[in-house]
Amino acid sequence: MMPKASNIVRFKVNQDNQEEFENLIENCDRYEGEFLRTVVKTSEDTYCAFGIWDDEEAMVAARPEMIIFLDTIRHLL
Repeated sequence: MMPKASNIVRFKVNQDNQEEFENLIENCDRYEGEFLRTVVKTSEDTYCAFGIWDDEEAMVAARPEMIIFLDTIRHLL
């Protein structure tokens, strides 16, 4: 089945928090219906996360979990 939905999130990480941010984002479990996730460091303090999903319904269903994860890293941003 070809994935049918994607999301992109840009993170601006506070100075000296890059290592902790990278560790947390690397260890975040894949969500139900998430086909692929890639995180790229785009500058000294910014990152871009790109997710590919089985379908839009899976992406929407995962939003509450994604927000919970975001709340755990918000202090780094």
